[in-house]
This record gives sequence, C-alpha cells and structure tokens, in this order.
Amino acid sequence: MWKYLNSFHKIFYLSWLISGCINPQKKESDNFMPEFYRDNINKPLNVDNLSIEIRPAKDAGLSLDKPEEYNGGYFFRYLNPEKNSRLLSEFKPNSIWEVKWRTALDSSLFPWFLLLANERIIVQNESGWQMFDNEGKHIASSSRTNGNISIDINNEVFYQNEFSGFLAANNLKTGKPEYFVYPYFGQGYDRNIVWYNEFKFLCVGYEIPQMTHKSSSKDPDITLFEILDVHDKSLIDPDKILNSAYQVQKLILKAENIKTAVSDGKIAAASDDFISVIDPDLNVKKIFRGKFIPLELSLDEQFNIYLIVKVINEDSSHKFFLWLINQNGGLINETELPVEEKKPEFYPPVVGFNLNTFIVAGNKLFSIDPNGGLNWNKYLSDISPGASISVNGYLLTSEGDLLSAFNSNGERNFIFEFPSEKLFSPPLLTPQNEILVATQNFLYCLKIKDN
Repeated sequence: MWKYLNSFHKIFYLSWLISGCINPQKKESDNFMPEFYRDNINKPLNVDNLSIEIRPAKDAGLSLDKPEEYNGGYFFRYLNPEKNSRLLSEFKPNSIWEVKWRTALDSSLFPWFLLLANERIIVQNESGWQMFDNEGKHIASSSRTNGNISIDINNEVFYQNEFSGFLAANNLKTGKPEYFVYPYFGQGYDRNIVWYNEFKFLCVGYEIPQMTHKSSSKDPDITLFEILDVHDKSLIDPDKILNSAYQVQKLILKAENIKTAVSDGKIAAASDDFISVIDPDLNVKKIFRGKFIPLELSLDEQFNIYLIVKVINEDSSHKFFLWLINQNGGLINETELPVEEKKPEFYPPVVGFNLNTFIVAGNKLFSIDPNGGLNWNKYLSDISPGASISVNGYLLTSEGDLLSAFNSNGERNFIFEFPSEKLFSPPLLTPQNEILVATQNFLYCLKIKDN
C-alpha cells in the first residue's frame, strides 16, 4: 500500500500514526532527574543508578590535542560535531589581505554561518541557504525550516530539515534533492544531523514551541535522538522518498533547555542540573548532577566537557562560569566569567589545540588557560557573531565591520575592514590560506596579497 500513496497522503498517514502514540508525561514527584524513553510509553528508563555528583577532579588528566588530518571541509555549525570551532589550517599573521572575490547574497536574509566541502560553499541564513562554488559562482538556493544544515562528505550530500517534516538529502554539487527521509515524530522539531560512519547518521531533534489559539504555548521539553540507516538506496519512489531507510535506534529525553555536542559518536546532553553521557548506540551511560543552568557546550577529542553555566546564589543573584569537566564527571576547574549583562549571548566555548579556551559573550572576549586561569579579556568593537581557532592558536573573530585575529597574548592582528558593512558570520580559514566571511549583502573571499 505504501508505494501507492503520494507525498501528502504519506505525511498525513505518518502524522496520524504518531498522534495515536502516548506521549511521555512528566512525573508528579520530587525527582527532577531527566527522563529517558525508548518509545512513547508511560514507563521511563531506569537511570537513577547512573547519577554521579560533579566533584573536583583528583587528576586533571588533560593532554594536548593533535589536529586531525584535514579532510577538505567544515561540515557543521561551529565547524565540527564537538562544536569547538577548530579550524584545521594555519593562520599567517602580519600579512596584508585583499579581496579575491565577492558575490551577492540575498540581502533580505541574515547569514548565520558558512560550511565548506568539495569546492562548495554553503551559506546558511535565517530561513534558507545559498550554495556557491569556490570562485563565488551561485549554484543553488532554497528555503528551510528549523535546524542546522550539515554535510555528509562521504556520500556527497547535505541534509536540511524540510517544512514537511522530512529530512532532505541534497546533492553537494548541484544542490538538488536526491531523497527524503521521514524522521521520528516528523514536524515540530529543530533537527540537526551528526554523521559518525558512512551509512548511519545521528539525528538530534529539539522540540520547538507550538503556538495555539486555544491555550498557552507548551514549553518545549522533548529531545529526540535517532540513528537512521540510509545504506540501501534501492527504494526511492517517484516523490524521492527513501522508503528503504530504517531506524536503528532511538532515545527520547524529556527535559527542558538541552544543549548537546558529540565526539566520536558519544553525546554530551546538558540540561538544568544534569549532564547526560550517551554512547553511539544511544544507551545512557552516565549522568553528572549539580546545581546549574547550562548555557552553551563544546567538547574536545578526549570528551572533556567545556560548559558555560549560570549559577543562582541563595540571594537570587547569579554568576556565570566556565566549567571544565572530564568524562568521569570530575570538575577539572571552574572560571568565573565577569560579564556585566544580565542575559549575555554566549557561543559554545572555542577550544584551541593547546587547550586554551575562548569565550565570546556579546562584545567581550575571554581567554582561559587549561588550569582555569583568566589569561586576558578584551572588548570587541561590536557584538560578535562568533569566532574560530586556527591550528597555530590564532583566534579569528568577526566584530562589526572588522575581521581580526588574536594571538595567545591577546594582541589583535587586524585582517580586514569592511566599510559601511557588518559581518554576520564567523570566519572560515581554508587550506589555501584564504578566509571566507559573510556580511548581510555579500560573501567575501580574502587572500594574502602578493608581495
């Protein structure tokens, strides 16, 4: 029967099946542990015995990370699934930079960040994307719904969350859809794809607020983890739906305010007062508990957790900290972040290969050493849309109309000024020592000026 249904009827049928399931209900008890489910049933998984209190680590155990072999691209927001904004190229300081090329963007939309792979540049904006070749020629563009775009370089596609509730796999050369996969629960989720082998991928879906005329909106409290297998491409129907895709495993996390990052398939999921560690098969392995509100999260290759937290004091005042937590729940160090704003906008911690950490908070930049000491802090010329760290330890920042790089001592190298424009994306540094960055109107490629 399935193959005779068109796309509309398939979506309706799947939505009807899902609506018939029983959603997990929040327990009326004093146990505020995050709740995990395999299916939409009333009985949560028993994870109480996995809870460990976050305590000072007996041994820091930190070791310097080595850069990966450059694989020709940056496939995710914040450059990798760890969200640590690591560039795999070396920045050349004290160079004179010039525009190699620029190309027009849709000026009605704000660009958010850039992805790069196989001679293709994807600009994700607030409601869509535009694709260019490495000389700035426009290839394709489209709209999208909630969720980040990610690139699967092995299969030469990129994924986006469709308005229909399907995940679309688009060809990395042409931008055209190759097939669609229907994920668990369908619509109503901000979905992000994280690949960790050739044919299976992890889809993380965050519930988004649902507005209704009959009642107040429900606070989102469901995060879905789903492993999908798309190895078999034999059953792509005329509507390009991949009917041979199947779900390998799923895990439902019922908790609010979830922040996630992934390293080597292993997931860190931070919610209020808890950090859950989930293995590549979606089994909950550990839960670290404390008293905190998670704001942003990133990882290094050793699965050390770099967590920006808000801590409420007994007098209802609050402070912001960077916590560095090892994979056993040991607090290696904590650093107070002297931020004046009541609700600062943080980005995931930027983690250098020498384990220096950088925090961008609005127009302020903090550098923190591996022992938790504050190296330095600087004011940026404007609120920054983010930063990235080179292999040789230079932090590249977008700040207003300026593109800059900070060395380990906090000395600023001015790279380029964009008069009468404002930078909207963090910069990318390519293996060819070129820099890609976007303003509202243009995508720029900068190169070192010939002597």
